[in-house]
Amino acid sequence: MQVKTMTFHYMLLLLFALPLIKTTSISPIKQAESLIKWKDDLSSSSSSPPSPLNSWSLTNLNSLCNWTAIACSKTKTVSKIDLSGMEMNGTLAHFDFSLFPNLTHFDLSGNYFRGPIPSAIGNLSSLTTLDFSNNSLYGSYKGFSSPIPDSIGLISRLQYIDLSNNFLEGKIPPSIGKLRELQSLDLSYNSLNSSIPSELGLCTNLTHLSLSSSNLIGELPLSLSNLKSLVELGLASNLFIGQILPSLVSNWTELVSLYLARNSFSGTISAEIGLLTQLQYLNLYSNEFSGEIPQSLGNLSQLQALDLVIPIFLFLAIGLTGLVYLNLSSNSLSGAIPSELRMLTRLEVFNASRNHLSGEIPSALADLLTLNISTYDFSYNNLTGPFPTCGIFEKAPTSAFVGNYGLWSAEGPTECKSSSTNSKSAKKNMVSVFLYSFLGFTIGAISIAALFLMFRKRSTIRPQVIKTSQNFENQRLEPPANELAKAVVLVMSTALACIRTRPGLRPTMHFVSQNLTAQSLPCLPEPFGMLTINKLSALQN
Repeated sequence: MQVKTMTFHYMLLLLFALPLIKTTSISPIKQAESLIKWKDDLSSSSSSPPSPLNSWSLTNLNSLCNWTAIACSKTKTVSKIDLSGMEMNGTLAHFDFSLFPNLTHFDLSGNYFRGPIPSAIGNLSSLTTLDFSNNSLYGSYKGFSSPIPDSIGLISRLQYIDLSNNFLEGKIPPSIGKLRELQSLDLSYNSLNSSIPSELGLCTNLTHLSLSSSNLIGELPLSLSNLKSLVELGLASNLFIGQILPSLVSNWTELVSLYLARNSFSGTISAEIGLLTQLQYLNLYSNEFSGEIPQSLGNLSQLQALDLVIPIFLFLAIGLTGLVYLNLSSNSLSGAIPSELRMLTRLEVFNASRNHLSGEIPSALADLLTLNISTYDFSYNNLTGPFPTCGIFEKAPTSAFVGNYGLWSAEGPTECKSSSTNSKSAKKNMVSVFLYSFLGFTIGAISIAALFLMFRKRSTIRPQVIKTSQNFENQRLEPPANELAKAVVLVMSTALACIRTRPGLRPTMHFVSQNLTAQSLPCLPEPFGMLTINKLSALQN
């Protein structure tokens, strides 16, 4: 019995010693010879063989640790290979992974390596950093096998993986979930055409995860809620669908950057987003979100950039005191512009154009003195009511408000001056409005009369065939068509522009003269019968 016990212990000792025996059996000379063989398969855009690797030679075998791009461990074996930015052409086919068990850093970034990543990469058991980014690596034909080999899960010490900017196709291997020490994973700018494996949620030490622009599909697995240490999450420009559930967001409390733009995410934005108090960059535009922006968004006091070009109802953004950039453009946003936006005292850029916003522009926004004239845009909405004239709106360009058919319907501009000055200014404005109104009316009346005469003149040239007594009794002119309709629309829109309540928005006489000289518009914006006064008013903006 004692002999059997001793035999068992001896065998166990041998078992644990095998890796050591294997490691010590690999000599620096063998590694040097292997690297020289691999170098013969490489070429450079500048010279051949690659000039940066001239030190890799048979005459220099004993100086392996002094070779360019090579670093060694205490055992005098290779611990680091760094060919980054050397503009190398080649493949990994002739690299003998089995001879480098002590390799901790392998960096080939910024070169022209092509072909697949061999499954033998799993032999690099000590590797902590793997950077093959910015190359031309690709997967097996039509994705029949994974471009990122399953054997990568054997490299249990990996902390940093960057395979971005390649041509990798296929799935992300589930074995990646075995990399429990992984802190950064970047697979962006590839063509993976697969979903995120749920096993990725096992990599609980991840702080940086970038999967943007990789043709990824499907819904986000719930297991990603385990990634509580995430600081940066980039999922933009993919084909993701479904909701971003509260259980996901609530655990990402360390996030500083969240990029989800250009996907097909749907549902509401969870109120739990207010828990991400470290967030500085939030990018959600071009999705299919619906509902309200939660008031909890106001908890994001560190937020510096907010891109919300999404189809949602514009709601309160209270508390985003550090926000300098707010883009809400090209949306289906509806409702009124909240006056609480005045609390964004650092705001420099505000774009709410091309939505369905309605109501008045809050006069309180005039207090946002940080906004430059060229950095706000309310155009192409359904805004109505009095035009604000105070503060930042005092010299507002018309381009910032075009396409709001009801905005010019106010009885008069909001005054910013003292009461005594207001009275004089009001009288002056009333006189100006009367004069411009009379001028516009006169131009319109004369032009319409001229067009009427033109129409009558043309009617005498073209014989009218009276087919029925009903037509004979109907003495009304037929609606104008073709060039005549375009001319009527041009004159009417010009006349309406001349009677705008705000002097700064009225055209100059030079502009009116040039406009009427054109005789007609190139085309009608809508069929003649569909045009309204409001639509005609907007044509000269």
